[in-house]
Amino acid sequence: MTGHSILEEDSAPAPRYPRRHLGEGKHIRGSVGEFGPDNLQRTTQRIAFFGEAGKLMYDSDIADIWDAVYRGRGRNYLTEAEGVAELIRQRQPAAASLLDVACGTGAHLSCFTTMFENVEGVELSEGMLAAGRAEWPTLNLHQGDMRTFDLGRRFDAVTCLFSSIGHAATTDELDRTVNRFVDHLNPGGVVVIEPWWFPETFIDGYVTGDVVHDAGRVIGRVSHSTREAGASRVSVHFLVADAEKGIQYFTEELIITLFSREEYEQAISRAGCIVEFVESGPRGRGFFVGHRASPVNNPTDEQAA
Repeated sequence: MTGHSILEEDSAPAPRYPRRHLGEGKHIRGSVGEFGPDNLQRTTQRIAFFGEAGKLMYDSDIADIWDAVYRGRGRNYLTEAEGVAELIRQRQPAAASLLDVACGTGAHLSCFTTMFENVEGVELSEGMLAAGRAEWPTLNLHQGDMRTFDLGRRFDAVTCLFSSIGHAATTDELDRTVNRFVDHLNPGGVVVIEPWWFPETFIDGYVTGDVVHDAGRVIGRVSHSTREAGASRVSVHFLVADAEKGIQYFTEELIITLFSREEYEQAISRAGCIVEFVESGPRGRGFFVGHRASPVNNPTDEQAA
């Protein structure tokens, strides 16, 4: 993503990684204000996805609670990373390098370090990068926009997880983003993209909530998701009780595009990959897996002679 999304766990986790088969959002500015009595703070961020405004994403106390919230909600970053590594090695057994785009704090990336010789991450949010560098100082993290980043080198695998691809606002932006992924692949490399819900699988009006206890903090999270034109609006509210900071209240408004399966497949195919869709995955949204063809080594005239 341009930044890891606070995206809904809209269904119970499905069985992990079964056998595969072949196969306009909005930019919104943010605001910050006071709320309620005493020291209760209310921070409202209406998120812009790209450009200078996009750098606001999660540059707040939300970055500090991000991993605690999702681990508390049952996420197992190691298990998820192992499943993605398996998808990669089924197609490229010798894969030794990996780039995770929209890596957030680097929680998945920290697990990939045990599975690949070289791993790096790209993330738009400076707040998420700061949290990741504090937690895993040895990770190689870069600040960048997933539509335009250029590291000047290629990898055996590129991943984009946690439905971060949904921050692309149009099919043109989806094409630009996927092209950036594939341009960073070695010949024979593999790209793994976890999509957001498809238009027919999104649950309009979905609500969910959790309370997480972490290191002396209590974090409450509730959310409400609605359909809006060709996208989904996800409203997320956090209430955090901390011994030192007191009680803080944050809200997030996200517009996440509802691309169709065909639109994802066409974008990956146009970028030069053979595309497959793997159903289920850890959140039931599946994975798109693209395999970049190796160049054909045609014999020279001298060799042919």
